[in-house]
Amino acid sequence: MRIAVSQADLDSGRFSAISRSLVKAWPHGKLSLTQAMGKLSQLLGYRSLHDLQQSAKVRLLAPPKPATREQIAASVAWKLSRLAPLPLADAREAVKGLRLNFLEVDARTPEAAFEVAQKEAQASGRMLVLDEAGALFGPDWHPRTPELLDCGAPPYTFAVLPDRRAFSWYRLTSLVDSLPNGFEEDLVMEDAYAGLRSGAEVFGEFVSKELLPQAYAPLAQAIKRDKRLPNGFAIRWLMNEENRVIGRVVENWALGGIIPVVYDAQNDDSSGIDVGLSPLPVGTVDGFVGHAHVIALGEIVLMGSIACRGVAEPQRRQSLFLRTTRNGRKKWEKHGAASWPRATRRPARAKP
Repeated sequence: MRIAVSQADLDSGRFSAISRSLVKAWPHGKLSLTQAMGKLSQLLGYRSLHDLQQSAKVRLLAPPKPATREQIAASVAWKLSRLAPLPLADAREAVKGLRLNFLEVDARTPEAAFEVAQKEAQASGRMLVLDEAGALFGPDWHPRTPELLDCGAPPYTFAVLPDRRAFSWYRLTSLVDSLPNGFEEDLVMEDAYAGLRSGAEVFGEFVSKELLPQAYAPLAQAIKRDKRLPNGFAIRWLMNEENRVIGRVVENWALGGIIPVVYDAQNDDSSGIDVGLSPLPVGTVDGFVGHAHVIALGEIVLMGSIACRGVAEPQRRQSLFLRTTRNGRKKWEKHGAASWPRATRRPARAKP
């Protein structure tokens, strides 16, 4: 796809401004302004900067059909991912900062025409009615779902692997949708895909090698990126047979399970507490929940059979408070029955 660049873009300095943005976004080393202008010409579909300058002087009698902003960004991101080289997901993020809307061709996009109509309607006081029923009732089934599943994609919207990586189906399909028309022809020209013949083979190999790994991310990063909020989770305190607090666990009360990690009572670091196979009572700060059989394996404490009773025992309904002393130390103080551990307090000093 060739994105039109006018002579006004060159004379006004808009093309140079986008080239400066490319200098900042270029991932490999530092580019000069001339080098950035040459690479930007290639990203826009030209052979070189000279080719772009010669094409800008020619006025087309029948200008091509205007592309959308999404199509322009997808085309530039695709060429950037192959030219740099760069993962397609990172290239899409880099293109967002190139300010491609500075080009004169942006005024001919459907999005720009809609913005003009919206401003005119607001200025004249007319009501602008939009029919978005097609988007609301659109199918959730991606047309290339069978091909993605054959490439090894997990059949879940959001999946967490044992190595703490999270898979996002939406991220994978968004990368697939951003591929421009004819991308198979560009891939066949590369050495890694030169031996493939059909378009289906090129697509499957490309998804397996490049797109599918980009759909995985560390769990914490995926939660922040997709804004996924946990539902039904609560922090529970873990006690040993002597009713001494040894740490905390995360319980999913909606599913009736416990996350297999024990956290220290003072901070959020996981600790390898060797508690053996004895049943330990799990409770909140104001009640008893049940027992959990645990076994320590290094730094990860795996939960075994969970036998939550569901009803708090009356004699154990009390509160446990964590108080910070003047010297910065933390102490546990109880309020309730004597079955809870007493807080070790220093003897009061006599006043002089």
